[in-house]
Amino acid sequence: MWERDLTSSSWRVDYDQIKFRHQIANSAKLSGFSLKDSDTTSMVPEASQNFTLVGSYKVRGLRHENLAQFIGACTEPGKVCLLYEYCKKGSLQDVLLTDTLKLDWAFKVALLRDILKGMIYIHQSDLGHHGHLTSANCVVDGKFNVKITDFGLPSFRKPDQCDLYSEEKTFSDIQKLLWVAPEHLGIGEIVGGSKKGDVYSFAIIMEETVTRSVPYDSHRAFVEVEEIIQRVYRRETPPFRPETGDWDVPQAYIMLAERCWAEPAESRPSFENVLKTINTLSG
Repeated sequence: MWERDLTSSSWRVDYDQIKFRHQIANSAKLSGFSLKDSDTTSMVPEASQNFTLVGSYKVRGLRHENLAQFIGACTEPGKVCLLYEYCKKGSLQDVLLTDTLKLDWAFKVALLRDILKGMIYIHQSDLGHHGHLTSANCVVDGKFNVKITDFGLPSFRKPDQCDLYSEEKTFSDIQKLLWVAPEHLGIGEIVGGSKKGDVYSFAIIMEETVTRSVPYDSHRAFVEVEEIIQRVYRRETPPFRPETGDWDVPQAYIMLAERCWAEPAESRPSFENVLKTINTLSG
């Protein structure tokens, strides 16, 4: 099925027919648009949401209420980009960091449940895993439903390289590694992905959702982001992870997050078990 879709031209987009809206491109609400260009690394400024650089592979047939709909791709030389459905609220990261929005615990649990449902679907599909899950590629529609984007597409994806010691590194290059499991942190690049790696990434999103802050926020007053990544990569004993002492949630949720970012990776629960636990805890 997906082979026929990719062979046909139904998913191909003429780059010149894409109408870029300045007010969207300069916000964090450009849901699901990613670009790999010979001269430009992103259409979205670093100060706003940073989308993963992607291409096209096995996405047209994936349909779920918690996945952003794949629209099409442009594969013109120097103008390779992918388009997903637009979600007006922007990313989950945007929503969580917007102080004017009041989010009670039940609403936060609903956001996490949406991510879990989408990830269960991805893990049960031929795709197998996401590999790049962050709060920035979980987007929120007008009804505050969370939809996952930037899934799949490894054949056109620009390598997620980041050398912490490179003079060319940017803050966004380093920051995106905060969601990456230690077993997938390599020398200068993210190494692959896995189901258990996705579960780790979800645990970091749990921290963001509970605290409504950036990952490892309680550490950042004392530790630079680069050092945080290095300490996770070194697999210290005990593992270096976000602080949970000030989480204003039932202890069971803290224990769940700790299970999801645990070492070794094999001890982390599946998304099915995480959802079952959250449903039990929330009654």
